[in-house]
Amino acid sequence: MLSIDTAIKMGIRQNQRERLNSCINDLMFMSKSFLFISEIDVKTHDSEYLKMFHANTSEMLETIGLDIDDISSSMNQIIEKEEAKQC
Repeated sequence: MLSIDTAIKMGIRQNQRERLNSCINDLMFMSKSFLFISEIDVKTHDSEYLKMFHANTSEMLETIGLDIDDISSSMNQIIEKEEAKQC
């Protein structure tokens, strides 16, 4: 039988994982949408749109204790590894 403290900690960890997964899914959707939009017509989306996108993403990550620069760095490393595998 689990102690109350252990059960609470497990619940918190599960909640954090769910929030992180939700955030990652949102980020993936936003980045795919952004790439699609930028491929259509870069000129119609000025720097204000980019600032808003970055601010929204940063805010979302901050709510779960992550930093956008850390995520960007990690994503770049993953992309480089995947590209190296394909060569």
